[in-house]
Amino acid sequence: MMHEQNPDHFYHRVCRILQESILQTDDLKTILRQVFGIPKQTGRPDSEEHAYQKVLEVLDRIEEIPPELLKQPSLADTVLLVLHQIQNEKVPQPHEPEDIELVGWLDLAMEDAEVMVITGMNDGKVPEVQTSDMFLPDKMRQKLDLEDNRRRYARDAYSLSCILETRQHDPNRVRLITGKRSAENNPMLPSRLFFAADDETVAKRLRRFFSEKQELIPDIDFGKPDTAQALTFPVPPPLPAGDELINKMNVTDFAAYKKCPYRFYLKEILKLKSINDHDEELNEGSFGECLHEVLRRFGSNEEMRMSRSADHIKKFLENEVRHEFQKFGTDPRPALMIQKERAISRLQAFAEWQAKWADEYDIERAEETYHAELNVDGKVMLLTGKIDRIDRQRGTDHLVILDYKTGAADLKNYRSKDGEWFDFQLPLYYYLLSQHKTYKNDFARDYPALPGLGYCHLPAKTADTCEVLAGWTKEDIDSAVESAREIVRAIWQRKFPPAELPPSGYDPFAAFFR
Repeated sequence: MMHEQNPDHFYHRVCRILQESILQTDDLKTILRQVFGIPKQTGRPDSEEHAYQKVLEVLDRIEEIPPELLKQPSLADTVLLVLHQIQNEKVPQPHEPEDIELVGWLDLAMEDAEVMVITGMNDGKVPEVQTSDMFLPDKMRQKLDLEDNRRRYARDAYSLSCILETRQHDPNRVRLITGKRSAENNPMLPSRLFFAADDETVAKRLRRFFSEKQELIPDIDFGKPDTAQALTFPVPPPLPAGDELINKMNVTDFAAYKKCPYRFYLKEILKLKSINDHDEELNEGSFGECLHEVLRRFGSNEEMRMSRSADHIKKFLENEVRHEFQKFGTDPRPALMIQKERAISRLQAFAEWQAKWADEYDIERAEETYHAELNVDGKVMLLTGKIDRIDRQRGTDHLVILDYKTGAADLKNYRSKDGEWFDFQLPLYYYLLSQHKTYKNDFARDYPALPGLGYCHLPAKTADTCEVLAGWTKEDIDSAVESAREIVRAIWQRKFPPAELPPSGYDPFAAFFR
């Protein structure tokens, strides 16, 4: 295959040739004899010879310029003219016996190769389009019966039709490849020949080309017998009874087990995880983490968390968001720039809510991790969780435990109508603080109401920013804690059955269940 070197390599090679010559003499004719007059030396690479020939061609063109247009240039000016003319030239590497020859587009229709991979199928290349010409614009070319854009389109459409029709027995023998972005990262359009079809086909091709993500799912049937060519995943078996048990869980792990015990086993016990580099913007989790980090800084700033000025809070949060997004570089993707502005918009709405909330509540603690022991049949499971905020009402000392939520904040999803718990985060936050030495007395007091539990909701629709508090009773909290104990028992007994229904959304472990 013919490879083309970086133009800079060629540019610097010629610079070296000319610089070495200049060191020997200032006489231009002598330099020309030294550079071009020496016969090709044995063993000198073809690329070097190509460089010599290119320089000679440029100098010949310079000599052809009439004196009245260009006076005899000095040696320095001649060197600069040569370098300017050749700086974008490419030098081909020498041929190798196993190389595959690249064929130009206009020659492909007559090519008898059984398989073709055609690259560069971008508009402006295939078909070639000339949008402007100072002396012969396209309409003038049509009048003069010269080659114009319509003829180029017809010629290239005919060539592509020949390529496809002569391989109808197996359409997989032709692959058309188009680029989305140029080497300079400019967006590129696919060839208009792709859209010379019916409306339904055109719509499908447009959606495929302009989709943000194209996940390639392997065509694997895990129900068929294994063969030498088949790709299979060994399904990890549950741990044998003698293995060491886990003795620490995060408050969010219980919902993961409830959703699918086997996926919990894969992720939390075997520590399996997926890694990808497909994301071109922050996913939902990363976007939430970004907002949480900014709000952590807000809660850690003594002056800000006591402020009742919405404008003061907005200015602080906006500066922190811009600082947080600096980690994506000085020229981030447009999608990230949009997400930055969305984050600022959500936090501006939060600032309005916070200023009103601060009239009655003070932020006592923010983004702190708590631990507590959960006794299960005489054994201990250590619970841990990071609580976003603990606020205290002025005048009554009533506590409110808040968790920032950028996604859905429907507390009805915590339990079913018959009382079965599916999510345990907020009830276990309550349990963590009730066991903490700093707050034991608060939970032991006989308030008119329990310490508040809920979300500070930061939705995409900023007008809906508000607190969402659960109206659970002490009996509700106790039932949730007891359900958590049942999950611990099941984990210690190695009960990891797969869920009957797959989880919604992206599932990194889907291959284990096919």
